[in-house]
Amino acid sequence: MTRECWIAAGFDVVPLWYHVVMAMNLRLDDEDSALLKALAEAEHVSLHEAALRAIRRSARELAHTDRVREATAEMLDRWGGVLDRLGRA
Repeated sequence: MTRECWIAAGFDVVPLWYHVVMAMNLRLDDEDSALLKALAEAEHVSLHEAALRAIRRSARELAHTDRVREATAEMLDRWGGVLDRLGRA
């Protein structure tokens, strides 16, 4: 079966094992490479660990920002009128 036939049949041409066990290359410019190296040195960890920590930290910050935004919207829905009246008092 040709590659085109596999694609037409709806099959992914890259085997599943490739996505599970293959490493990812991270290409950084000089500035980002220096920043990652500084992070690694400051935290006394490898470049790999520093990259993982930065990714996880960023994901936590995004999740926190989303939770704060949701909570703020809920509180404004609930207490918006009261806050308006207090602001005018």
